[in-house]
Amino acid sequence: MKNKILAILVCMLVAICSVFTAVASTSVDKQRPVSQSSGSQQAHSTLIAEIYGNRVIEVDSSGTIVWQKADLNMPVDAERLANGNTLITEYQNNRVIEVDTGGTIVWQYASGLYGPFDAERLANGNTLITDTYNFRVIEVDSSSTIVWELILSGIPADAERLDNGNTLITEFYYTNRVIEVDSSGTIVWQKTGLNGSTDAERINNPPNAPSITGETNGKTGKEYEYTFNATDPDGDNVKYNINWGDNTTSEWTEFSDSGEEISLKHTWSEEGTYNITAKAEDIHGAQGPEGTLTVTIPRNKPSNFNFNLFGRLFERFPNLFPISRYLLGLR
Repeated sequence: MKNKILAILVCMLVAICSVFTAVASTSVDKQRPVSQSSGSQQAHSTLIAEIYGNRVIEVDSSGTIVWQKADLNMPVDAERLANGNTLITEYQNNRVIEVDTGGTIVWQYASGLYGPFDAERLANGNTLITDTYNFRVIEVDSSSTIVWELILSGIPADAERLDNGNTLITEFYYTNRVIEVDSSGTIVWQKTGLNGSTDAERINNPPNAPSITGETNGKTGKEYEYTFNATDPDGDNVKYNINWGDNTTSEWTEFSDSGEEISLKHTWSEEGTYNITAKAEDIHGAQGPEGTLTVTIPRNKPSNFNFNLFGRLFERFPNLFPISRYLLGLR
């Protein structure tokens, strides 16, 4: 029995060390990394959790610390919230805290957590917490009530709520997999056979270029209808923005299903050649390439009136249409 307990403790120690190594070397701000050797980078701020420095810091593009929350106990994750506060996961203190710009704790959850590794504030105001060594992921509301819980068979290191309402969970030990579960906890997708995975993000692909169909030759002052259709590789809903090529642009449409045609009408007031351009945007704000269609609104064509034919007719019948003969200079 003692040997079995000792083996479990050794396994957990190895797991802890592997995750700490990954977390300690990673910025918790999900920005694209910026090389310090680059000579022309835009101003930015980066939020960093220092697990062994026991603090969370915010640095500007020059590397200067502009904000920090010190005296923490092994912070492993930090997230800047929309209200300007910062959500911090303290592994050793077994809690998740929200602090304001002055560092004051304005909210926390510490009820029964054991080595939490990740927390994110959801759109509904709740907080999703990866309660690592309790083998679970929980969602708590602002009153610290658990409103959703999933008990896992592996040790979780990260959890992310997806736009479809499902949850993406990384299990880095025992099961070594990434799973997507629905609200009932049923696995709807998974990737197995991994080796110590500590993080997973669902990548969003932008919509394809919209196809445009409709009249390509027309007349001024006449209304024409055009259909637009774009598919999204992820199946997300899309909306459209149309430039009609005559310095007029349609407002963004409402969202519609991927692959569903929408129709819009337009009238050109002047002759010319116009390039209709359309772009689609998915529900995540990703825009794809433009689709184009060239439309020609020609000038009035000159009459093909055959004066020579009428001239011969007047010569053959000289007494017909005397006024027309006079006007045409055939008298």
